[in-house]
Amino acid sequence: MAAFPLELSALANIVHGECSGGCHAIKRVVIDTRIPLQQGDLFVALAGERFDGGDFVESAWRQGASAALLSKTHPRAQTPPPKGHALIVVDDTLEALQQLAAYARQQFHKPVVAITGSNGKTTVKELLRAALGQSLQVAASPLSWNSQVGVAMTLLQLDPQADVALIECGISKPGEMQRLKEMVQPTHGIFVNVGDAHRETLRDAQTTAREKSLLFQDPTLAAVLVPDTETLAIEALSAIQSKVLRVGSTPQAAVKVQWAQDFQHVVVDGHRVQLPEIPAGLRTDVVLCIAMAQKLNVDTASITRGLASWSPAPMRLEMTRTPHGVFILNDAYSADPESFDVALRTLSAMTSEGRAFAVVGPLAQLGKARAAAHARVGVAVAHANVHRLILVGDDARDIADAATGAGLAPEQVIYAKNVADAAMALDQHVQRGDRVLIKASRPERLERVAELLFSSFGPAIAHIDLEALAANLDKLRAIIGHDIAVMPVVKSFGYGLDSVRLGRLYVQRGAEALAVAYADEGVTLREQGISVPILVQNLLPHELPKIVSHQLSAEVIDPQMVHALDAIARAQNAEVAVHIKVDTGMGRCGLLPTDALDTVRAALQSTSLRIEGLMTHLASADEPDPAFTLAQIERFEAFVAQAKQLGARPRWIHAANTAGSVRFPTSRYSMVRSGIGLLGYAELPDGNPFTPVLRLTTRVVTAKLLPEGGPVGYGSTWRVPEGAGPRRIAVVAIGYNDGYPRHLSNCGWMTVHGVACPVVGRVCMDVTMIDVTDVPSRVEAGDEVVVYGSRAGEPTLQEMAERAGTIAYELLTRISPRVRRIFVGEISGQTAG
Repeated sequence: MAAFPLELSALANIVHGECSGGCHAIKRVVIDTRIPLQQGDLFVALAGERFDGGDFVESAWRQGASAALLSKTHPRAQTPPPKGHALIVVDDTLEALQQLAAYARQQFHKPVVAITGSNGKTTVKELLRAALGQSLQVAASPLSWNSQVGVAMTLLQLDPQADVALIECGISKPGEMQRLKEMVQPTHGIFVNVGDAHRETLRDAQTTAREKSLLFQDPTLAAVLVPDTETLAIEALSAIQSKVLRVGSTPQAAVKVQWAQDFQHVVVDGHRVQLPEIPAGLRTDVVLCIAMAQKLNVDTASITRGLASWSPAPMRLEMTRTPHGVFILNDAYSADPESFDVALRTLSAMTSEGRAFAVVGPLAQLGKARAAAHARVGVAVAHANVHRLILVGDDARDIADAATGAGLAPEQVIYAKNVADAAMALDQHVQRGDRVLIKASRPERLERVAELLFSSFGPAIAHIDLEALAANLDKLRAIIGHDIAVMPVVKSFGYGLDSVRLGRLYVQRGAEALAVAYADEGVTLREQGISVPILVQNLLPHELPKIVSHQLSAEVIDPQMVHALDAIARAQNAEVAVHIKVDTGMGRCGLLPTDALDTVRAALQSTSLRIEGLMTHLASADEPDPAFTLAQIERFEAFVAQAKQLGARPRWIHAANTAGSVRFPTSRYSMVRSGIGLLGYAELPDGNPFTPVLRLTTRVVTAKLLPEGGPVGYGSTWRVPEGAGPRRIAVVAIGYNDGYPRHLSNCGWMTVHGVACPVVGRVCMDVTMIDVTDVPSRVEAGDEVVVYGSRAGEPTLQEMAERAGTIAYELLTRISPRVRRIFVGEISGQTAG
């Protein structure tokens, strides 16, 4: 039996709330107004340290939610809801959310496996999901949803058709586990370990073990699996009379484990399981999962096949290799001494790789235990035979003190102020075949080192100014008015700059939706945790299932697309948001007006499609003559009026790109789309009000003096002029493989030490030559060269595009992956690198 739909009166009774107004039955619980809302949604207004969800209740109703659940202390609680909506007032919205979650759990009558521990919970959950997945339908916590809110939302989204549920449970202070237990009501459990995580609030290991064990204080629990080395966990569970099954190779173990000498297989409780390559630090986790799968009656062959499909969760012992042949062990999600030990053992076990590097940041949330933890980590690093220890931030210096005290040579330690400095240090020292561990507590966000390292070891760097980007979004809002929504376009890898980073910043700054070109671009944003509506503009038939499975919005440009999407959505019991696009004169993608109206009718008849938007595309908004654009606007308004007469009630109506947003107020409707304009490169006849965000630099490879008549480059298309005297020519590290256009041969220019230096000879694949004779100071290898800039006296992207016979869009999207992207600036107190 599914928990939803649920009648409003029954729901109010579950949460002990006072209900006013009325609506249809509740089908879904949501806590974020940035996701697409719909009829049947209940918006739960949670309050945090820096926000109060009650402030977004009106927005939730406007966007389609049927009901809201609000604390009685919020001022809005005293006002009746709008007609057709409902308001439920409670003492504590978090407690009410958890009461609903407990109710949802009670409707699920299959095994529920709860997983807790100081670290490794997500890894164990994903390993167990893999081990079970070949023979059982598994419902599991998304990502690391193990908090008071995350667990509740996981339970509220349980698939009633699943055969088993895996619920990850984490706490940070005493008393929290009891609330999780009341929600989860586990039938089986895994207690992974007891470590130093959250030591600031959990005080000591004994308290940690005792608090976490409360999850399993239930005499009906079938079994709790615990590694036989976790003495504190076993003692805490025994004290509350839980049914403990010790897993390991000691005589006391109830579930016996025997490893093969080459670790290619393991025998658990008498059953031999063949294994894929598993990091050394995860072997205990693997046998816990095998043992639990056996308890759930999964056969050995299915377990073997399932584990073969496993891959590490993001930033948890995530193994990748850069295009330059450097092995990266990314374990940057969390850190405590125990997980450091696991990561360093895994790094050391990879003896087939080259030299070992460890990029390490401080350990947060350990309170008074932090100093001892840093000392332990430093000693472990010294014993791990690393070639270089790179410490990020001043708070990690005591790790170096412990490491050098334990035998690491001082010259092996590199101090980096921030992520960008750490990446630069790796650029200088790491070679093909080396291995790099990246490890710190989550607030340090050291995964950015991996991103930079993956991008390039070359000297060309694209610096993207986040503050300018945010200011451009704010300026656009000031131009169009704050009551009009903005849909930033992040297609083509964010115009070559990084769609995920740009998308996250736009959402952080209040963007209501994003747009991409193809479905896989939208999938990438979803996988990186971006939850706002994402419009996919160019849809191929075989990619329609991705729209449904990843809750993307579909731009409909073909009448048949409505029927295909409807069939897929109905098969998955899902709803799909569509934006119906009419061609008003672009002559590209879009429905002719008659077809567009037929498509509106078809979408309205579907029970699985929701018309989220009506849209068109302006073809000439950046041209001086406004006549064509005004005609497009007139045609679009006629279509919108007819669509509304048919019954369409779109959340958004949008036509304007950046130029349209600035120059044609009547084209703004309820939303505007802006892509390259937010990057500062809009081409407007009346001048560009936005600030360019890119500064592309590289380095001089070598410089030498050429005599009069001396040729430069392929084909000798440029020679030192006769009578000009010798000229100093520098070779700079950028070419057409990096995206610098060959059409700038003999006509582009760059700056060195602030002086304009013309491009001479043909642009090559990897290098370009410039004449640096007029630079007053001597130009040497390693000197910085500005390729595209925005400061006075620097070559602009627009000028170079014009000289190359193209547009700024093309030069941006040409910048190759070999060019490292570094994001600079400070947004909301966080520095990006």
